[in-house]
Amino acid sequence: VNASMPQVLENRRLRGHAASPKPTRVGMAVDDRNADATQSAGQELRFTLDGSQSLERHLNRICRRVRTELQSIIPAEKLTGILLGGGYGRGEGGVLRTPDGDRPYNDLEFYVFLDDRFGLTARRLGPALHALHERLTELAGIEVEFKLLTLESLRASAPTMFYYDLVMGHRWLVGDESLLAGCEHHRQADRLPLDEATRLW
Repeated sequence: VNASMPQVLENRRLRGHAASPKPTRVGMAVDDRNADATQSAGQELRFTLDGSQSLERHLNRICRRVRTELQSIIPAEKLTGILLGGGYGRGEGGVLRTPDGDRPYNDLEFYVFLDDRFGLTARRLGPALHALHERLTELAGIEVEFKLLTLESLRASAPTMFYYDLVMGHRWLVGDESLLAGCEHHRQADRLPLDEATRLW
């Protein structure tokens, strides 16, 4: 591969694959308001590029439900943060057009950060998270996924396309950007190995 990794990412963005999320997407929060509330400080906060307001409200309700449910099953002292990644976290999630209106199309990918050095909390949460996955998948109409990790492991991980997409475009349910201190290397496209480009096609 002759191109640099930043150029590869830019080429994918221009092809419409949403690889290089807009900087304004970093660290957006879930909207707690009930109305057509997608504006904050003059910025439109969306889960999709062109989905209907009904779909946007549906996704916002799912996120609020996820937050409430996770906070009810994870001890507060063990829950460090929750963010929505993937296309919907970047504001570029898929939309399925149907005669009954817009529906979500992609999976909802929630990343749950735990204070869990030895992995004990994650193991104990397994059955409850599986039950929550099934309930919310039915409610959302798409697959709802939970990925458990620690901030320490994220900070210590080598740069990859996966982590680049995660830290460059997401929406917080619990926590804020300060939690990603020490993850700056994941934002640097020029540090991605060139063989990561094979993941883009």
